[in-house]
Amino acid sequence: MLTKGTTIAIKEIQAANIFDSITCSNTIPFGEMPEWINWKKLFGSDVSPLIKRGFKQPGGLSGKPLLPIVERWVEEARVYGITMPIIAGGGILCPDDVIRLSEAGASAIAIGSVAFLRPWNVQKIIQQANSISWRR
Repeated sequence: MLTKGTTIAIKEIQAANIFDSITCSNTIPFGEMPEWINWKKLFGSDVSPLIKRGFKQPGGLSGKPLLPIVERWVEEARVYGITMPIIAGGGILCPDDVIRLSEAGASAIAIGSVAFLRPWNVQKIIQQANSISWRR
């Protein structure tokens, strides 16, 4: 998942010591990572719904399908020696998702889709995040 080029770039960012953290992820561009995302199953077609509606950009995917991708990305970053804080987001819809990302090595989380998909879980997610001793 993490390419050699990405790992090198992150290590250069880390070594430069000009950023406090790195963030992964918010959205996956439509059609990317087909080995992880079954676009046709999710959307009924290999063509972006936005393109079908006349938009010039295909958009991207956020929400639950991103969680295992973000989890794996964080795990690999830690294995490859990335020590700077990682803010992980993408697919966090319940408190257990916070635990998954913490155990993967995330330093913090960022939530988004849950606010409109499952707003009743936002407070529980925040409480879970506040109860965790994050990797700093």
